Amino acid sequence: MEDKRAKLKDPFREDPINDVIAQNMKKRDEKRESQRERKRRQEERKQVAAANRKARGKIYMIVIVVVVVLAAMFSKSLVQIVQLKAEKEEAEIKLKLLEEHIERLEEEKARVTSDEYIEQQARQQLRMIYPGEVLYIMLDR
Repeated sequence: MEDKRAKLKDPFREDPINDVIAQNMKKRDEKRESQRERKRRQEERKQVAAANRKARGKIYMIVIVVVVVLAAMFSKSLVQIVQLKAEKEEAEIKLKLLEEHIERLEEEKARVTSDEYIEQQARQQLRMIYPGEVLYIMLDR
């Protein structure tokens, strides 16, 4: 009997309305907790995204620096290639001129070493004559 009286004294003990209210409060608390959890996960995602953006920014900067360095090296090499081609063309022109000069000198050497040239020079410059010839010298007046 005392149990019945205790139940009677506690009017909220088996009240279905109180049970519904308690369940609603529990659901509301669970919903709030899930909202907090969702917000916490969103904040974590935002932090991860910010960290990823920062890391991507660093990677982009590294890539840009590497590209600039490679471009500088490539342009320097390209300038050197152009300069070397110009030097090669200049050297080829000089070589052609020297070959022509060598050819002229060889022709002159062949002419100078010929017997006719030697005889001509001996007669004109040294005034030499063959035995039996008479040398006439004209004086300029």
